[in-house]
Amino acid sequence: MTDVDYREAMAAWAYADRNPPAVRGVLRQEPEDFQVDEILGFEPAGEGDYLYLLIEKRGANTEFVAERLADRFDIKRRDVGYAGMKDRNAVTRQWFSLRTRADADAFGAGSDEFRVLRASRHRANLSPGSLSGNRFQLCVRALQGSRTSLETAIERARLQGVPNYFGPQRFGLDGGNLATALQLFGNRRVKHNQKQRGIYLSAARSFLFNEVLSDRVREGSWDDLLAGEAVIQDGSDNYFRTGPIAPILLERVARHEIHPSGPLWGRGRPVVSGTVAAIEKRVLAPYELYKSGLECAGLVMGRRALRLFPKDLDYRWVGDDDLVIRFELTAGSYATSVMRELIDSETESSDESSEG
Repeated sequence: MTDVDYREAMAAWAYADRNPPAVRGVLRQEPEDFQVDEILGFEPAGEGDYLYLLIEKRGANTEFVAERLADRFDIKRRDVGYAGMKDRNAVTRQWFSLRTRADADAFGAGSDEFRVLRASRHRANLSPGSLSGNRFQLCVRALQGSRTSLETAIERARLQGVPNYFGPQRFGLDGGNLATALQLFGNRRVKHNQKQRGIYLSAARSFLFNEVLSDRVREGSWDDLLAGEAVIQDGSDNYFRTGPIAPILLERVARHEIHPSGPLWGRGRPVVSGTVAAIEKRVLAPYELYKSGLECAGLVMGRRALRLFPKDLDYRWVGDDDLVIRFELTAGSYATSVMRELIDSETESSDESSEG
């Protein structure tokens, strides 16, 4: 298979509760309905070659802000760093690093799109992997359906977690990033820079992962260990192969200390065996062009947890039919994947990109 109807594929990805949510609502009626706060994995040192700015942005994507910062501080775009992409149609508070000796006053006045909340300095630039997570506050409006049903789904997500799908923003509008990746893999001429190339490759890799995860969800094994599993330690990218499924491993799964995993395709031998290897081979058999394309691009085989546990999950009703929900996710996970299990939502504006 070399072509994918992304909308059809996404609609087919399985739900933990078997069926789509019975409750409907509108997400992102306005940017304030989707708020994100980055959680750095460290505290800036207060000194160093890099100016750190905590920026609140509204209705602007991360790359747009990075370019404006480079202009305002008269530095090259490559001297502006950030830890992850954030949504355009949202209010987000995100850190940027600038390689400059100037202080925050050089920023000047804020704008309707972004403003500085805090400034510090540090010895190193920001890069992917610098975050420990993101904190979300979402408002879903015009809810239709049973409150009890929704509250039950929220409690289930708190206790059992949700499938750790890559969110729709990873694939671009109507799956455009995935379609472009296929063109690259087919040796068709595509205008792109290095950053765009990475986005397209990530889309293809994420699609393969979601396909495997959906199969495990459908078969009921996404939150359990199978023979030949590679398990990931909670809150990390570290994984290890399992032998026989010992009781201690099952206990650690029950305590959410370790999780079953799915493939992030690339070069190298798969680390799974037995039942898990057979599942992944079967599910990914139609996608040889994807697999070979990712390998030729130099990506290295990795793993990602199949399940995701929102931390500090709480909610409150506002009026008769609006819900405010808050939770924290590890970096690289998607709030949209949590909400997918709770609400059949309409989105007022498309999601551009996010790393959770």
